[in-house]
Amino acid sequence: MAILKDIYRGYKFTVTISGNGILTRTAFQKVSGLKTSVEVVDYREGNMPDRVQKIPGMMSYDTVTLERGLSNDSDFKNWVEKVCKVSDGGSADVPAGGSADYARQVTITLYNKQGQAVKEYKLLDAFPSEYTIGDFDASSNDVVISTIVLQHHGIIETHKANN
Repeated sequence: MAILKDIYRGYKFTVTISGNGILTRTAFQKVSGLKTSVEVVDYREGNMPDRVQKIPGMMSYDTVTLERGLSNDSDFKNWVEKVCKVSDGGSADVPAGGSADYARQVTITLYNKQGQAVKEYKLLDAFPSEYTIGDFDASSNDVVISTIVLQHHGIIETHKANN
């Protein structure tokens, strides 16, 4: 007898960006790129001429992309400009034991059909590396989408207790 589990749908989610009040509107249409990879290293010892061992190497995290409809706020632009000021020789304002002034914790919360939080994904020390404004097309009635690409230092996935 198979035990059926609730399969979560990808359309019920929220994004929270914790930090210095850079983003005021955190309603997003799409989140993509939640991926962690481990490099595989081939290792051969001198006394094992017949095979190569596979061992885990460095861990890496893909960029995460957030998309939302363009509006009159300039949150994305302001966040990118804050990073650019540091890369142009400004101060990173890194507190002792902390991360740079522009880095934020981004939390993506997934909800089940009943509206209960079931999973949470935290991006550690996230900062923007790209900002894109979608196409303007006079022959279309599509919403203009703004996109921000985030770099980060890890993903922490947690299951919510009410499940």
